[in-house]
Amino acid sequence: MANPVIIAQINPAFEPVAASATALVAASVIVTAILVPIITALYAKRFGNLPEPDTEPKAVELHH
Repeated sequence: MANPVIIAQINPAFEPVAASATALVAASVIVTAILVPIITALYAKRFGNLPEPDTEPKAVELHH
């Protein structure tokens, strides 16, 4: 999560926002790593496994 700090060291124009950008990256990591799997599990539990549509092509009979 040190990417904003490293970028600020490379380009000093980003130094004023490096601390808040680090907090934003940390929050994004927490949401992605912890909350998304929980929300996905709740969604799957509620809606279950929907049957997949039949994607096999139907046999075509040709009559002469």
